[in-house]
Amino acid sequence: MNEHETKYCPNVQVSCPAALLGCTVVVLRGQIKAHTEECRYEQSRWLVEQLDSKYDALLDKYNTLEEQHNTEITELRQLFEMKRDN
Repeated sequence: MNEHETKYCPNVQVSCPAALLGCTVVVLRGQIKAHTEECRYEQSRWLVEQLDSKYDALLDKYNTLEEQHNTEITELRQLFEMKRDN
């Protein structure tokens, strides 16, 4: 395939830009703009991106808290061992 076919040709079939969001439509490149204006997946992209961002922030916070928890457990075990040995 040449560059015209892979990037510009209006007569080549392409997947919807919202395919990663679940849209399974394949249309001619020349018709993709009309499709995306009606595509419910594309229309909800902003919401999905916001939710992804919030999910990533929560996951980071969870991982930080889990690491702190594991550190505290290790420290408590060490204190327990020291107390038991005395």
